[in-house]
Amino acid sequence: QCSTLGLKLYALPRFCSAELSATSAMTGITASTFVQPADFAKELQQRVTMFHAGDELYSGAWLSDFQKTGLTAWHVCTEKLRVGPLTSCDGELLQAFCAQTLARLARAFASHFDVNSQRSARDTLEALLAVHAYGQTLVWKQLALALACAELWLGTWAAAASLNTSLPATVRRELLVLPAELLFDSKALPLTDKAARQQVAASLFSSCDGVFAFLLEAQSDAEQSFRILSAWLRAVRKAQIWLPTCDAAQPLRHLAGHLCTILAAAESAPAQASELAQQLAKWNSAPQEVATILKPLLQLIMKDSDLSMEIVSEDSPAWMLS
Repeated sequence: QCSTLGLKLYALPRFCSAELSATSAMTGITASTFVQPADFAKELQQRVTMFHAGDELYSGAWLSDFQKTGLTAWHVCTEKLRVGPLTSCDGELLQAFCAQTLARLARAFASHFDVNSQRSARDTLEALLAVHAYGQTLVWKQLALALACAELWLGTWAAAASLNTSLPATVRRELLVLPAELLFDSKALPLTDKAARQQVAASLFSSCDGVFAFLLEAQSDAEQSFRILSAWLRAVRKAQIWLPTCDAAQPLRHLAGHLCTILAAAESAPAQASELAQQLAKWNSAPQEVATILKPLLQLIMKDSDLSMEIVSEDSPAWMLS
Protein backbone atom coordinates (compact mmCIF):
# COMPACT_ATOMS: atom_id res chain seq x y z
CA GLN A 1 0.00 0.00 0.00
CA CYS A 2 2.82 2.41 0.83
CA SER A 3 4.47 1.79 -2.55
CA THR A 4 1.23 2.61 -4.35
CA LEU A 5 0.84 5.82 -2.40
CA GLY A 6 4.40 6.73 -3.26
CA LEU A 7 3.46 6.90 -6.93
CA LYS A 8 0.86 9.53 -6.09
CA LEU A 9 3.51 11.56 -4.34
CA TYR A 10 5.74 11.37 -7.40
CA ALA A 11 3.18 13.50 -9.30
CA LEU A 12 3.17 16.18 -6.61
CA PRO A 13 4.85 19.05 -8.51
CA ARG A 14 2.43 18.67 -11.39
CA PHE A 15 -0.57 18.69 -9.10
CA CYS A 16 0.49 21.73 -7.16
CA SER A 17 1.29 23.97 -10.11
CA ALA A 18 -2.37 24.71 -10.80
CA GLU A 19 -3.15 25.50 -7.18
CA LEU A 20 0.04 27.27 -6.17
CA SER A 21 -1.06 30.88 -6.55
CA ALA A 22 -4.15 30.30 -4.41
CA THR A 23 -2.41 28.37 -1.65
CA SER A 24 1.15 29.72 -1.34
CA ALA A 25 0.14 32.31 1.20
CA MET A 26 -1.41 29.60 3.36
CA THR A 27 1.69 27.42 3.48
CA GLY A 28 3.86 29.98 5.23
CA ILE A 29 6.75 29.32 2.81
CA THR A 30 7.69 32.12 0.42
CA ALA A 31 10.83 33.18 -1.39
CA SER A 32 11.61 35.66 1.39
CA THR A 33 10.88 33.28 4.26
CA PHE A 34 13.87 32.09 6.27
CA VAL A 35 13.22 28.87 8.15
CA GLN A 36 15.77 26.72 9.90
CA PRO A 37 16.16 23.22 8.41
CA ALA A 38 15.27 21.77 11.82
CA ASP A 39 11.90 23.52 11.70
CA PHE A 40 11.15 22.06 8.28
CA ALA A 41 12.27 18.62 9.41
CA LYS A 42 9.75 18.64 12.25
CA GLU A 43 6.83 19.44 9.99
CA LEU A 44 7.83 17.45 6.91
CA GLN A 45 6.67 14.03 8.14
CA GLN A 46 3.32 15.48 9.19
CA ARG A 47 2.78 17.15 5.82
CA VAL A 48 3.67 14.01 3.87
CA THR A 49 1.29 11.93 5.99
CA MET A 50 -1.51 14.48 5.63
CA PHE A 51 -1.00 14.67 1.89
CA HIS A 52 -1.56 10.93 1.55
CA ALA A 53 -4.47 11.05 3.96
CA GLY A 54 -6.31 13.33 1.51
CA ASP A 55 -5.08 16.86 2.28
CA GLU A 56 -3.72 17.32 -1.22
CA LEU A 57 -4.49 21.02 -1.54
CA TYR A 58 -2.77 22.60 1.47
CA SER A 59 -0.21 19.94 2.37
CA GLY A 60 0.50 19.47 -1.34
CA ALA A 61 1.22 23.18 -1.72
CA TRP A 62 3.41 23.15 1.40
CA LEU A 63 5.44 20.22 0.06
CA SER A 64 5.81 21.86 -3.35
CA ASP A 65 7.02 25.09 -1.72
CA PHE A 66 9.39 23.09 0.47
CA GLN A 67 11.02 21.61 -2.63
CA LYS A 68 11.64 25.15 -3.89
CA THR A 69 13.74 26.08 -0.87
CA GLY A 70 16.77 24.61 -2.64
CA LEU A 71 19.67 23.80 -0.34
CA THR A 72 17.44 23.82 2.74
CA ALA A 73 15.33 21.05 1.22
CA TRP A 74 18.52 19.26 0.14
CA HIS A 75 19.94 19.18 3.68
CA VAL A 76 16.66 18.13 5.27
CA CYS A 77 16.10 15.32 2.77
CA THR A 78 19.65 13.96 2.90
CA GLU A 79 19.38 13.71 6.69
CA LYS A 80 16.05 11.89 6.45
CA LEU A 81 17.60 9.38 4.03
CA ARG A 82 20.95 9.00 5.77
CA VAL A 83 19.40 6.78 8.47
CA GLY A 84 18.70 4.05 5.92
CA PRO A 85 15.38 2.48 4.84
CA LEU A 86 12.52 3.02 7.26
CA THR A 87 10.00 0.22 7.69
CA SER A 88 6.87 2.06 8.80
CA CYS A 89 4.37 3.19 6.16
CA ASP A 90 4.77 6.85 7.13
CA GLY A 91 8.54 6.46 7.05
CA GLU A 92 8.49 4.91 3.58
CA LEU A 93 6.33 7.72 2.25
CA LEU A 94 8.60 10.33 3.80
CA GLN A 95 11.73 8.82 2.27
CA ALA A 96 10.04 8.48 -1.13
CA PHE A 97 9.28 12.19 -1.05
CA CYS A 98 12.80 13.05 0.09
CA ALA A 99 14.38 11.00 -2.71
CA GLN A 100 12.07 12.63 -5.23
CA THR A 101 13.06 16.05 -3.92
CA LEU A 102 16.76 15.30 -4.33
CA ALA A 103 16.15 14.12 -7.90
CA ARG A 104 14.23 17.29 -8.67
CA LEU A 105 16.99 19.51 -7.28
CA ALA A 106 19.71 17.53 -9.06
CA ARG A 107 18.16 18.32 -12.43
CA ALA A 108 19.44 21.86 -11.88
CA PHE A 109 22.53 20.69 -10.00
CA ALA A 110 24.84 23.49 -11.11
CA SER A 111 22.31 26.11 -10.01
CA HIS A 112 22.21 24.85 -6.42
CA PHE A 113 25.89 24.07 -5.81
CA ASP A 114 29.00 26.12 -6.49
CA VAL A 115 32.14 24.55 -7.90
CA ASN A 116 33.62 23.92 -4.46
CA SER A 117 30.63 21.97 -3.14
CA GLN A 118 29.51 20.05 -6.24
CA ARG A 119 31.76 17.04 -5.72
CA SER A 120 30.72 16.67 -2.10
CA ALA A 121 27.02 16.82 -3.06
CA ARG A 122 27.58 14.18 -5.72
CA ASP A 123 29.37 11.92 -3.21
CA THR A 124 26.45 12.32 -0.80
CA LEU A 125 24.07 11.00 -3.44
CA GLU A 126 26.32 8.03 -4.15
CA ALA A 127 26.46 7.17 -0.44
CA LEU A 128 22.67 7.45 -0.08
CA LEU A 129 22.13 5.18 -3.08
CA ALA A 130 24.38 2.55 -1.53
CA VAL A 131 22.39 2.73 1.72
CA HIS A 132 19.02 2.36 -0.04
CA ALA A 133 19.98 0.00 -2.89
CA TYR A 134 18.17 -2.91 -1.22
CA GLY A 135 15.26 -0.80 0.05
CA GLN A 136 12.24 0.77 -1.64
CA THR A 137 12.42 0.67 -5.43
CA LEU A 138 10.89 4.14 -5.67
CA VAL A 139 13.58 5.54 -3.36
CA TRP A 140 16.64 4.03 -5.02
CA LYS A 141 15.35 4.87 -8.50
CA GLN A 142 14.99 8.53 -7.54
CA LEU A 143 18.43 8.53 -5.92
CA ALA A 144 19.89 6.92 -9.05
CA LEU A 145 18.25 9.67 -11.10
CA ALA A 146 19.71 12.33 -8.81
CA LEU A 147 23.18 10.81 -9.04
CA ALA A 148 23.01 10.53 -12.83
CA CYS A 149 21.93 14.17 -13.14
CA ALA A 150 24.76 15.32 -10.87
CA GLU A 151 27.38 13.38 -12.82
CA LEU A 152 26.07 14.63 -16.15
CA TRP A 153 26.28 18.22 -14.93
CA LEU A 154 29.80 17.60 -13.67
CA GLY A 155 30.80 15.86 -16.90
CA THR A 156 32.21 13.00 -14.84
CA TRP A 157 29.76 10.22 -15.71
CA ALA A 158 31.46 6.99 -16.70
CA ALA A 159 29.91 3.58 -17.32
CA ALA A 160 32.82 1.88 -15.58
CA ALA A 161 31.56 3.16 -12.22
CA SER A 162 28.27 1.30 -12.73
CA LEU A 163 29.89 -1.81 -14.17
CA ASN A 164 32.42 -2.24 -11.38
CA THR A 165 30.26 -1.43 -8.37
CA SER A 166 28.89 -3.96 -5.89
CA LEU A 167 25.35 -2.57 -6.17
CA PRO A 168 22.53 -4.96 -7.20
CA ALA A 169 22.26 -5.67 -10.92
CA THR A 170 18.88 -3.89 -11.16
CA VAL A 171 20.38 -0.70 -9.71
CA ARG A 172 23.39 -0.94 -12.01
CA ARG A 173 21.13 -1.27 -15.04
CA GLU A 174 19.24 1.83 -13.95
CA LEU A 175 22.49 3.77 -13.61
CA LEU A 176 23.41 2.74 -17.15
CA VAL A 177 20.13 3.63 -18.84
CA LEU A 178 19.58 7.01 -17.17
CA PRO A 179 22.43 8.93 -18.84
CA ALA A 180 21.43 7.53 -22.23
CA GLU A 181 17.86 8.75 -21.70
CA LEU A 182 18.70 12.09 -20.09
CA LEU A 183 21.53 13.37 -22.29
CA PHE A 184 19.26 14.28 -25.20
CA ASP A 185 16.15 15.24 -23.20
CA SER A 186 16.39 18.95 -22.44
CA LYS A 187 13.09 18.93 -20.54
CA ALA A 188 14.21 16.24 -18.10
CA LEU A 189 17.74 17.62 -17.83
CA PRO A 190 18.46 21.15 -19.10
CA LEU A 191 22.18 20.49 -19.52
CA THR A 192 23.59 23.70 -21.01
CA ASP A 193 27.30 22.93 -20.59
CA LYS A 194 28.55 21.96 -24.07
CA ALA A 195 31.85 20.58 -22.77
CA ALA A 196 30.01 18.35 -20.28
CA ARG A 197 27.73 17.03 -23.03
CA GLN A 198 30.66 16.18 -25.26
CA GLN A 199 32.52 14.48 -22.43
CA VAL A 200 29.54 12.30 -21.55
CA ALA A 201 28.91 11.55 -25.22
CA ALA A 202 32.51 10.36 -25.59
CA SER A 203 32.12 8.22 -22.47
CA LEU A 204 28.95 6.62 -23.86
CA PHE A 205 30.68 5.87 -27.13
CA SER A 206 33.80 4.35 -25.60
CA SER A 207 31.90 2.21 -23.07
CA CYS A 208 29.79 0.19 -25.51
CA ASP A 209 31.88 -2.98 -25.32
CA GLY A 210 31.66 -3.36 -21.55
CA VAL A 211 28.03 -2.23 -21.32
CA PHE A 212 26.81 -4.58 -24.05
CA ALA A 213 28.58 -7.51 -22.39
CA PHE A 214 27.06 -6.67 -18.99
CA LEU A 215 23.52 -6.30 -20.33
CA LEU A 216 23.56 -9.47 -22.40
CA GLU A 217 25.23 -11.75 -19.88
CA ALA A 218 22.02 -12.06 -17.84
CA GLN A 219 19.47 -14.03 -19.86
CA SER A 220 16.97 -13.88 -17.00
CA ASP A 221 15.96 -10.29 -17.80
CA ALA A 222 15.92 -10.05 -21.58
CA GLU A 223 13.15 -7.42 -21.69
CA GLN A 224 15.05 -5.00 -19.46
CA SER A 225 18.31 -5.64 -21.27
CA PHE A 226 16.75 -4.89 -24.66
CA ARG A 227 15.16 -1.72 -23.30
CA ILE A 228 18.51 -0.43 -22.10
CA LEU A 229 20.28 -1.55 -25.26
CA SER A 230 17.75 0.36 -27.36
CA ALA A 231 18.19 3.51 -25.30
CA TRP A 232 21.96 3.11 -25.41
CA LEU A 233 22.06 2.69 -29.21
CA ARG A 234 19.82 5.73 -29.65
CA ALA A 235 22.11 7.85 -27.47
CA VAL A 236 25.32 6.61 -29.10
CA ARG A 237 23.90 7.26 -32.56
CA LYS A 238 22.97 10.82 -31.60
CA ALA A 239 26.28 11.34 -29.81
CA GLN A 240 28.06 11.11 -33.16
CA ILE A 241 26.93 14.69 -33.82
CA TRP A 242 29.25 15.83 -31.03
CA LEU A 243 32.02 13.37 -31.97
CA PRO A 244 32.77 14.02 -35.65
CA THR A 245 35.98 11.97 -35.66
CA CYS A 246 34.56 8.82 -34.06
CA ASP A 247 34.33 5.45 -35.78
CA ALA A 248 30.57 5.16 -36.25
CA ALA A 249 30.73 1.41 -36.83
CA GLN A 250 32.66 0.55 -33.69
CA PRO A 251 29.64 0.19 -31.33
CA LEU A 252 27.93 -2.03 -33.89
CA ARG A 253 30.98 -4.27 -34.18
CA HIS A 254 30.92 -4.67 -30.39
CA LEU A 255 27.22 -5.52 -30.55
CA ALA A 256 27.74 -8.02 -33.37
CA GLY A 257 30.06 -9.96 -31.08
CA HIS A 258 26.97 -10.81 -29.01
CA LEU A 259 24.71 -11.69 -31.95
CA CYS A 260 24.01 -15.26 -30.81
CA THR A 261 23.02 -14.01 -27.36
CA ILE A 262 20.81 -11.30 -28.87
CA LEU A 263 18.96 -13.79 -31.06
CA ALA A 264 18.45 -16.19 -28.15
CA ALA A 265 17.08 -13.39 -25.97
CA ALA A 266 14.83 -12.12 -28.79
CA GLU A 267 12.90 -15.39 -28.75
CA SER A 268 11.70 -14.68 -25.21
CA ALA A 269 11.22 -10.90 -25.67
CA PRO A 270 10.17 -10.25 -29.30
CA ALA A 271 8.49 -6.90 -28.60
CA GLN A 272 11.60 -5.50 -26.92
CA ALA A 273 13.78 -7.00 -29.66
CA SER A 274 11.64 -5.07 -32.12
CA GLU A 275 12.53 -1.84 -30.33
CA LEU A 276 16.21 -2.72 -30.67
CA ALA A 277 15.70 -3.42 -34.37
CA GLN A 278 14.09 0.00 -34.81
CA GLN A 279 17.14 1.69 -33.36
CA LEU A 280 19.43 -0.33 -35.60
CA ALA A 281 17.37 0.61 -38.66
CA LYS A 282 17.95 4.30 -37.90
CA TRP A 283 21.73 3.87 -37.88
CA ASN A 284 22.57 5.19 -41.36
CA SER A 285 26.30 5.74 -40.93
CA ALA A 286 27.36 2.07 -40.98
CA PRO A 287 24.98 0.06 -43.21
CA GLN A 288 27.12 -3.06 -43.50
CA GLU A 289 27.57 -3.44 -39.75
CA VAL A 290 23.86 -2.76 -39.22
CA ALA A 291 22.93 -5.46 -41.73
CA THR A 292 25.06 -8.03 -39.91
CA ILE A 293 22.84 -7.71 -36.84
CA LEU A 294 19.52 -6.49 -38.20
CA LYS A 295 18.90 -9.06 -40.93
CA PRO A 296 19.03 -12.16 -38.69
CA LEU A 297 17.15 -10.28 -35.96
CA LEU A 298 14.34 -9.36 -38.35
CA GLN A 299 14.17 -12.91 -39.67
CA LEU A 300 13.71 -14.21 -36.14
CA ILE A 301 11.06 -11.61 -35.27
CA MET A 302 9.15 -12.21 -38.50
CA LYS A 303 8.83 -15.94 -37.81
CA ASP A 304 6.36 -15.55 -34.97
CA SER A 305 4.80 -12.10 -35.21
CA ASP A 306 4.03 -9.04 -37.29
CA LEU A 307 6.17 -6.77 -35.12
CA SER A 308 8.73 -6.41 -37.89
CA MET A 309 6.18 -4.56 -40.04
CA GLU A 310 6.60 -1.63 -37.65
CA ILE A 311 10.28 -1.56 -38.55
CA VAL A 312 10.38 -2.31 -42.26
CA SER A 313 8.70 0.31 -44.46
CA GLU A 314 8.78 1.43 -48.08
CA ASP A 315 11.63 3.79 -47.21
CA SER A 316 13.79 1.04 -45.77
CA PRO A 317 17.08 0.18 -47.53
CA ALA A 318 16.82 -2.57 -50.15
CA TRP A 319 18.90 -5.01 -48.12
CA MET A 320 16.29 -4.89 -45.34
CA LEU A 321 13.49 -5.81 -47.73
CA SER A 322 15.26 -8.71 -49.42
